[in-house]
Amino acid sequence: MKILIVEDEALALSRLKRLLNELGESDIASVADAKSALELMENSFFELVFLDINLPDTLGTKLAYQALEKNPNAFIVFQTAHEEYALKAFEIGAIDYLLKPYSKDQLQNTLVRASKAIGIKTPIFMIKEDGEYMMADAKEIYYVKAELSQTVLRTKERFLYYAKKISDMDELLAPYGFFRIHRSYLVNSSKVKKIVTVEQSRLLFYFDGINESVESSKDGARLFRHHFGDK
Repeated sequence: MKILIVEDEALALSRLKRLLNELGESDIASVADAKSALELMENSFFELVFLDINLPDTLGTKLAYQALEKNPNAFIVFQTAHEEYALKAFEIGAIDYLLKPYSKDQLQNTLVRASKAIGIKTPIFMIKEDGEYMMADAKEIYYVKAELSQTVLRTKERFLYYAKKISDMDELLAPYGFFRIHRSYLVNSSKVKKIVTVEQSRLLFYFDGINESVESSKDGARLFRHHFGDK
């Protein structure tokens, strides 16, 4: 696994790295503060992120939201000497909460849990709206629409604005049944109720649960038909 550790205590960092190495993990990066972590996550994807709760520039719980905005597929593990943040940690979606000083066996259990979950988890998008964070699981999204330099995620209840380009969302969501039918649209194939052929062999997609449709481009329709076997 590719692992990031965010820990400002040198001894705690050294011990965690040593234990991870002993458990067979070697692809490890580490930083001491939230700012450095976010900069690193701009261009690198980490499957597992260990966060200390008390960082010099923010709380680890706040950084978790920001980390999941950068890497929705990442798994978060909190490590701390304090129990009182456990509930908040699991509300955020952390895969584990390790109380210092934790044992090698406890760490191994965390790695096993993460290894089993990788490849099963669908992305959960952390979206800030009116000063609060909301969570949207990819399974809840009907379609994604490009809008300038961001995208709109359509769930059953609302439209959510997400600060990633549609090309980035295409790469992220393709393994989970989303298909690029137009330069401006991705559709979740599991949410499609019916597809109707319209002018110039384009396709009109209707969804199960919302009274809306999305139209493909001519090239998007051709690629969709080829992908799903109508050759």
